[in-house]
Amino acid sequence: MIHWYTRIEYRTLNSPGTAVKNRMLTAFSALVLASLFSAPVLARSVFDEGMEYYNGKRYHQAAVAFTKASIQEPANQTYRYYLANCLVHLRKHDRAIEEYRAAYTLDPKSSFGDYSAQALLGYHQSLPGASSDSHELGKAKNLIRAQTNTEKYKQTVLASRGELEVRAKVDAQIKAIDEQARADIQKLHDPLIFMPAPRANPLLAMPELLKEREDQIKLAAKQEKERLLKEADERSKPFQSWKRGRDAALDEVAANLESQLEQPVGPSGIKLQAKGTDLYVRYYGKALPNKLPDARAATARIVPEGSDYEPPTPPPNEKVEPKASSQQVKARLLKE
Repeated sequence: MIHWYTRIEYRTLNSPGTAVKNRMLTAFSALVLASLFSAPVLARSVFDEGMEYYNGKRYHQAAVAFTKASIQEPANQTYRYYLANCLVHLRKHDRAIEEYRAAYTLDPKSSFGDYSAQALLGYHQSLPGASSDSHELGKAKNLIRAQTNTEKYKQTVLASRGELEVRAKVDAQIKAIDEQARADIQKLHDPLIFMPAPRANPLLAMPELLKEREDQIKLAAKQEKERLLKEADERSKPFQSWKRGRDAALDEVAANLESQLEQPVGPSGIKLQAKGTDLYVRYYGKALPNKLPDARAATARIVPEGSDYEPPTPPPNEKVEPKASSQQVKARLLKE
């Protein structure tokens, strides 16, 4: 390496008209050599040491390492989050709350921000910047009402379909009655009668009687059609009644959900969350899950209470599905 440096120095110094370039190349070469001879071997980071202690459940040593890492990089959300987890295990809950709040504030929308939010809610703490709660509440209400209107439309379609089927059947019967009446009237005007034997039609010589027979046929057809229409109305009423009942049930559920969303958190800390709330997927609990299940079923997940709140620990890939609790909160559910 020394020989290479000397060659560069010699060539550049002896190149005419390039004094500035010579000095720049010489300085760069010296910097490269200095870095090669003076660069130390990179040591394992303090955070890596902390994770090794943390995974080994040596929380005191892990807390010391994460504290050092946080001092070096105060804006690193990961360091603050894992430090808070260690403080929970060490029963230093006040400090843990401070670290969770700091981690959440750094990036509320990240996965670690979500985990920190779960921990804070588990401690019955309000989230920093909670003014966005009203926005989430409005979104949840709009979602509930939009789904309510969609379901009402579905019920309208189903009820109308049932009524249309009834009407279609009656219309076919009415058409058959009209055709039969026209055929019967046409027979009255036939010049010959073949039953019981061929002979001239006597009604043609009696216009008044012919008119009377026509009116009788028309009246009988009219009465039969009115009977069928009245019967169709009666058969349509259950569909209309069913739709009104479904609409009322949907309005009741929507109003109930909105009321639960507006209620303050009770002593238990359990309430209907604005996130994930609609007519089918409902979340009751202290924590806000990172991802709600895409399912048509009411769900209730409750974080256990107590001073020894266990913080959520993300796996290496940071994809956490919320765990179901054995405790359940009953909720009225309308299934499709």
